[in-house]
Amino acid sequence: MLLVKREGSCYGVTCRCPRKGCRKELALRGGTFFEGSHLSLLSILRIIHLWSTKTPVAKTISEFEVTDQSAVDWYNFIRDVCAQYFLDHPKVIGGPGEEVEIDESHMEK
Repeated sequence: MLLVKREGSCYGVTCRCPRKGCRKELALRGGTFFEGSHLSLLSILRIIHLWSTKTPVAKTISEFEVTDQSAVDWYNFIRDVCAQYFLDHPKVIGGPGEEVEIDESHMEK
């Protein structure tokens, strides 16, 4: 897909297929987990970055002026996307002659 300037689109650009017979266009958010969010792409990318650096949700809320619910929802959503990836693409750890210890903790309110 190529970025093409498009008047009237949300960001002034769309994605277009480069094949001559196709020329299908999609919005930047179309078909992604950005679709349907009221937050800007920049805000979402900042939240993803903060999540990946283990920044507490409270700090994210204060730095980017997002609602408590939006920040918590995005943190949970990002975690779920990552968890699903690893469920879909499991890795074998250990092997013959190697001992693997797994410690699992589960805490609730």
